[in-house]
Amino acid sequence: MRVLRLMALPLFALSLSVSITGCDQKNDTLQGNQNNMTAFIKKIAANKESEETQRYVGNLNGIEIKLTYYYKGDIVLRQISEHKILYKTLKANNKEEAQKMLSQVGEAYQGMPGLTERIDY
Repeated sequence: MRVLRLMALPLFALSLSVSITGCDQKNDTLQGNQNNMTAFIKKIAANKESEETQRYVGNLNGIEIKLTYYYKGDIVLRQISEHKILYKTLKANNKEEAQKMLSQVGEAYQGMPGLTERIDY
């Protein structure tokens, strides 16, 4: 129970950053259909606006969070989420304890299409 309580905040922050998605004003939906994907890619390519970047930085209970969005108009092209968590924030004494605590978090994101997850200790 203690580990679950300790992991609640980092899990929440990580899941929040992964769950944020971008969509355009017309509420286009991508359902995995090849035609929809092709139309979406053509729409982005035809957009004359240049790619822009917006970065948000914050600190939540000792966790440094950086979210970087790359977008064209109102379409989010990609997102990078970086979290810096000190061992003492996790109540871990060393790298091995932190790895043990966070291994389940990393495993949950493996194999998700379009998502790259990495934890550096």
